[in-house]
Amino acid sequence: GRIQPVLQVKISAEVSGEIIDLPVKEGQKVNKGDLLVRIKPDFYIAATNQANASYKSALAGKSVGEANLRRAEAEFKRIQDLFRTKLVSDSAFDEARAAHDVAQAQLESAVHQVEVARAAVDSARESLDKTTISAPLAGTISRLNSRLGERVLGTVQNVGTEIMTIANLNEMEAICSEPDFC
Repeated sequence: GRIQPVLQVKISAEVSGEIIDLPVKEGQKVNKGDLLVRIKPDFYIAATNQANASYKSALAGKSVGEANLRRAEAEFKRIQDLFRTKLVSDSAFDEARAAHDVAQAQLESAVHQVEVARAAVDSARESLDKTTISAPLAGTISRLNSRLGERVLGTVQNVGTEIMTIANLNEMEAICSEPDFC
């Protein structure tokens, strides 16, 4: 049989990059929240900055859309009043109504672009946060698979590079390999 910890957690990378800080050693005790690994954040900082810039651009686009809609509404109202008194043609009225509808659609599109950009900012920040890995529990580093300077792979769909295992060595269990002898 085997004796093993009841609770052990495998620490894997969720983002890819080079390990720039690995302040723990195999056999070392850690507390919940202690720094375990730091992955080079340069790419993720740049992605966050880019997402923030896109978000600000989307907000500006929304402001332009709101201003265009206000202008189109005022023009449409003016043309509508003139149309009622037969001072403008049907085509001028139709043009003003179409311009108003286009401005409304453009504003709606700009609002959605702001939502998309906001989601991109949140995603970029989340990836940046994942460049720092802290201990999820108190325990002992029972296995250290990676070294300072190594590259780790992290993906959303698959398990990333297993960097280390933390085990609570205070509670152990016996696993029998031969059930007839247990």
